[in-house]
Amino acid sequence: MGAVMQRAAPPPAREIEVFELSETGRTTAERLRASSDAYDELHGRVQKLRRKWDTPDLVERVYEAFPELTDRSLIKSEVDERRARR
Repeated sequence: MGAVMQRAAPPPAREIEVFELSETGRTTAERLRASSDAYDELHGRVQKLRRKWDTPDLVERVYEAFPELTDRSLIKSEVDERRARR
C-alpha cells in the first residue's frame, strides 16, 4: 500500500459537485416515503443528518468529532491549521 506524502503542485480549485435525484427518482422516493411511516421516519432522520454533516468543512468536522481516530493521520497538521485559522 502506498501513500501520498506531498503533492507536486497545489490541488486545482474544485467546483462543488451537486448530486440530486431525477424527476422520476423524486417521484419514486416520495411515493416510497408516503407508503409507510417507517420510510417517512427514515427520511426525516436522513434529512437531519444531512443538515448536520453536509458542509464544506466535512473533514474538519470528522476530525473534531472523532479525535481518537486521527493519531496516525497524514493530514492532521493541515486540518489543525485550517481549524486554527477559523
